[in-house]
Amino acid sequence: TVQGDIRRILVVEGYMDCIQLQVSGFLNTVATLGTSLTEEHVRVLRRYADEAIVVYDGDRAGEQAAVRGLDIFLEEGMSAKAISLPSGFDPDDFVRLKGKEAFQEQITQAQDIFDFKLKVLLSRFNKLDSSGLLKITGEFLDTLTKVKNQILLDRYLRKLAGTLGVEERSLRLELEK
Repeated sequence: TVQGDIRRILVVEGYMDCIQLQVSGFLNTVATLGTSLTEEHVRVLRRYADEAIVVYDGDRAGEQAAVRGLDIFLEEGMSAKAISLPSGFDPDDFVRLKGKEAFQEQITQAQDIFDFKLKVLLSRFNKLDSSGLLKITGEFLDTLTKVKNQILLDRYLRKLAGTLGVEERSLRLELEK
């Protein structure tokens, strides 16, 4: 679908998620069907959409799949966001139990790649602990090496430094390594 001037596509995992969203009027939905998202998938999606919204299950496995997928969108230079469904919900359940309007609200509140990944990592690791800080920065620096746009890279580095309470210069030095 087109929202403003942006063509958007929803990316889900399973058959039932895709079918339920399509039946509910979200005709811009595709499914990876149990396979991991690949660079080739993203190349094909870029032909039809400017932005992808990744909607995986609201559990740890779904969250991890979304984080991996978002890195691939970055690598391929396609704008992407993510939706965090409440724990225990997949897109099929969510739309059936909460309704089309509630799912549309989830789309409206989709998070930027950076914000989504930061939320996930902060929920897993303690940024005040040295080990946790290194895990968060290591994960993020791997992701940031895939960002080809210098403006976005600057924005992400500045935001990461502020959130973690470290010098932006230190992050840049680590990124250059």
